[in-house]
Amino acid sequence: MKVLTMSIDPKRRSNPPVPPAASALTWRTEMTVADLEGIRVLTREAGNFTTEEVDLAVELVDARLQFGAASGYQFLLAEQSDQVLAGYACFGPISATQQRYDLYWIAVAPAWQRRRLGSDLLHRVEQTMWDQGAQRIYIETSTLDSYSPAREFYVRSGYIDPIVVPDFYRDGDGKLIMVKIRPLRTTSGC
Repeated sequence: MKVLTMSIDPKRRSNPPVPPAASALTWRTEMTVADLEGIRVLTREAGNFTTEEVDLAVELVDARLQFGAASGYQFLLAEQSDQVLAGYACFGPISATQQRYDLYWIAVAPAWQRRRLGSDLLHRVEQTMWDQGAQRIYIETSTLDSYSPAREFYVRSGYIDPIVVPDFYRDGDGKLIMVKIRPLRTTSGC
């Protein structure tokens, strides 16, 4: 069994302001039928996802198209001027919980990776979840070495307290769960 160790700096609980991604992008939350293929292409090209994971990402888009808000899935898409997706995130409230949300997916096209688009997407969807009343946001990712950049990204973004479920996805591929707790609001002028 592979054991994943991470040290979390408690000072990293807050998320610094993130500058916006390139101004060439258009942001939208409404899904279209064209997004079924757009998400398939984006997740396939992003580099880390298995065929099953790509199919699952498309299923969530399909659920949103069929059932709307009742699906529980919300999306934020960053689109280039040629209507090609540069990145997207899928998130929503966790059923049977109080003010707990899941970030189901976040993916960025290779041409936009390492250009802060992932940080911008994450910041925007976190703000949406906080605005909707979220008190905690959970993420899940793989323990495979190839997912190390994703895990480091979440740590840099203020996600803490990793829990590992060994061999969750398949033998040798565990699930890592992290949480971000709603920042306390402070008032000035005291």
